[in-house]
Amino acid sequence: MFNKLFLKALVSISFCFAVLTSANASLITQDILFNDQGTWSSIGEISVDTADADEFGFLGEWDSFNILGFNFWSVEEAAAQGFGNGVFMAVLDLADLAAGIQFLTFDVTESNLSTYAFNGLFDVAPGQYFIDAFNANGIALFGEFKLGDAVVTGAEVPEPQTALLLLMAVAGLMVRRKSL
Repeated sequence: MFNKLFLKALVSISFCFAVLTSANASLITQDILFNDQGTWSSIGEISVDTADADEFGFLGEWDSFNILGFNFWSVEEAAAQGFGNGVFMAVLDLADLAAGIQFLTFDVTESNLSTYAFNGLFDVAPGQYFIDAFNANGIALFGEFKLGDAVVTGAEVPEPQTALLLLMAVAGLMVRRKSL
């Protein structure tokens, strides 16, 4: 009888480890702020999904990205539409998601009319940041930009150790109940 109970508890614990992961999939959203002659104002927003990051925090795609009301082709969509390969890379500090995007570089084409191309660079470490936009007539926008405070959203996934502790407690209660 005890062997069957022990086996059931062991199977439950194994199932728990198979189902749960320790990764916290979160969405990081930040405003894109533009320096318009000394006044910083929001001109867009970027959201990235931490589940898409590799183990070093590098991302090659965004969840949503808009500037001045324009949304952008993904790198693959831009290439399929004949607008070059496009570039997008962001780097996160996976140990501190609240710090937001630490590095961002992009060269993207807007998907509404396909007439504007935006590119920019943002790097927290040396404090570099610029953005510009081009259309058929030349430069439409040029200047400094920065990212606003990061807003981290997403469901927290429990650690496997917590689930293991809970299952062990349930197994202990079951053993105690059967032995009485």
